[in-house]
Amino acid sequence: MGPGGLPAAKLRCALFGSGRIGRVHARNIGRHSGLELVWVADPFIDGARELAGL
Repeated sequence: MGPGGLPAAKLRCALFGSGRIGRVHARNIGRHSGLELVWVADPFIDGARELAGL
């Protein structure tokens, strides 16, 4: 709970890079209840799209 008994807002995260380490970070963001992955950026669009679907 946040201040005043209101639900705490999630921290919205962007991920730059969808390679091996990017996947580790995405998995960890997904496991954390206070975080939300909202953007994946990578010059290799197929990798970013694949990671966004996880």
